[in-house]
Amino acid sequence: MNPASSQELPDAKANTGLKKAQPLTVPRSHEMLYDTAHAAAKLNLSPRTLEKMRLNGTGPRFFKLGRRRVAYSDETIREWLSSRLRRSTSDPGKPDIQDGIPR
Repeated sequence: MNPASSQELPDAKANTGLKKAQPLTVPRSHEMLYDTAHAAAKLNLSPRTLEKMRLNGTGPRFFKLGRRRVAYSDETIREWLSSRLRRSTSDPGKPDIQDGIPR
């Protein structure tokens, strides 16, 4: 018998003390993925604001990792920030068009 297979798995109740908002690592690209709380902190926004932006389609692109779990990559956060860059307060920027639909 393999010694590793005889080890007991930790009890699910024992994990309740862990912080829920922890970055996830993508092994293939070594790029970090961030949950809503960490992505919001990187953007200096509240998690609720980022959730609303996700609902309206006005925030950074995100990965859907399950029915209720989403993650943001450094690349999509940087991409979104770059799209928000302006030279003046009157600069409207480029039209935000996704799939031919103005947003």
